Amino acid sequence: MVTAQIIAAEERDEFGLREYILNKMFADDARTNEVCYISFGSRLNTNQTQYIYKTNDSHFVPPTLFASPDAIHTDPPMDFLTRFAGRHFTVKPASQYPKPKDKLVLENNPKTGVPDGLYTVEILEWIDNTTAEVRYSRHRAFTWAAGYEAIVEKINGTWRIKERKGRWLS
Repeated sequence: MVTAQIIAAEERDEFGLREYILNKMFADDARTNEVCYISFGSRLNTNQTQYIYKTNDSHFVPPTLFASPDAIHTDPPMDFLTRFAGRHFTVKPASQYPKPKDKLVLENNPKTGVPDGLYTVEILEWIDNTTAEVRYSRHRAFTWAAGYEAIVEKINGTWRIKERKGRWLS
C-alpha cells in the first residue's frame, strides 16, 4: 500500500506542487536567517482542547490554531527539505516548531527580530494528475498570518496557479 501511495504521489508530482507553492511563499515572506518550519497539513489535538466554530466549510481550521500548541502537523519527508538547501533561510519540519510559553506570544528569532514562520501546504483534492486544489498558509504570529485556497495546474511541466481565492488574513 505504501509503495502504491509513493508511485501515485510521483505520478501527480505532489512534491513538485508543494515545492512550487512554498517557493511562492518564501519569495514573499522568508527572511534572511529565518527558520522556516514546513507542514504538509495540520489538525487539532482534540484530546487537549476543544474549539467550536460554526462553518459550512468541512476543511476549515481556524487560523490561530495552526501555530497552536494543540495543533498536530504532518511533517514533510526529510529528503523533501533538502530541496531548499543553500537558501538565505533554513527549513525544518513543523514538528520542531517552538511551542510558545503562553498561547498568545511566540518567541522572536534573535537574528530576524520576529517569530520564525510556519509554512503549510496541504493538498485538499486531486482533480486529475496535473490539477489539484490546495490550501496554503504562512504564520509568523497569531496576528500575523495569511492563508489561501487555490486550484493549481501543471502545464508543459510547470506548475501555476489557475485560480486563487483569498482565504483569510490576521
